[in-house]
Amino acid sequence: MISYEPPRSLALSRDGEVLETARLAILECRTADPQLAAYFFRVVDSVLLDNGRLVDEARFDSALDAVVTLFRALQRPGVRSIQGLWAELAILAWAADPGLALSAWHSSPRALHDFSAGSFRLEVKSTLKSVREHTFLLDQLASMAPGITIVASLMLAEADDGVGVHELVEQISARAGRGTEATKRLEAIVAESLGQSWREAGDTRFSIEAARRSLLLYQAERVPTIPQPLPPAIKDVRFVADLSNVPPTGLDEARALGPLFGAVVARALDAWWDDLGRPARYPVVDAGAGPGTLARAILAAAPRCSA
Repeated sequence: MISYEPPRSLALSRDGEVLETARLAILECRTADPQLAAYFFRVVDSVLLDNGRLVDEARFDSALDAVVTLFRALQRPGVRSIQGLWAELAILAWAADPGLALSAWHSSPRALHDFSAGSFRLEVKSTLKSVREHTFLLDQLASMAPGITIVASLMLAEADDGVGVHELVEQISARAGRGTEATKRLEAIVAESLGQSWREAGDTRFSIEAARRSLLLYQAERVPTIPQPLPPAIKDVRFVADLSNVPPTGLDEARALGPLFGAVVARALDAWWDDLGRPARYPVVDAGAGPGTLARAILAAAPRCSA
């Protein structure tokens, strides 16, 4: 399916005239399948490019290994449902800064929560039903003090003119920056999540407008749950909860309750500080700070640049 010729000197010519001699490698996806070809070009764009430029030869082998790893993942069974992955990608696509949101996205599709920073978590749930019912693991609703878990609930509707998983990935990549570490992480998680269902994911489409209109946030502690303590012999509990009569949490309230946002920003501040060579003076201004909730959340996350 994929062939590779190592770098060597090649003469580029047209009509028998040599235009240029350059050291080139050839990576080829041999397929007549347009969906697979489009996936190949998207992955190459994300993994073999570094901020829009081809990675240098010293890093090319490791980048090539990453491409091969992604395509091998497509040959294994997926570990997430298409619907569940679509809902998480929708949240990323709506994020004010998708690069920061990607840094908080689970490092493994098997992670207990979808987004996390320390003990502050965001769990994304979706349903195709006409009632707001979602399946939970009991552990997903447990918050470690002083953290909190917020549940993002989406009611999805399939639509022929809707958006598929691959289109959401394209939108997120375009905003986060193609070839960045964030988009490489995005492609890796999507490939492992979908596995062999990657083609079906392109054909499964949901209305993005209807999904956004349906979005509601809930504090995990308000979600109906199983009475505790559990009998000692019970080790794992999965149940369906109806959120129809649960009071939702406004976005501003969720930001105030969950320092997840502050922790994600703190990571970004540290990364920018590192890029600048860790200067001794590094002023950060929170414009329009209001009561200072975000600033306090950032400081609570203890960024290295504030030490």
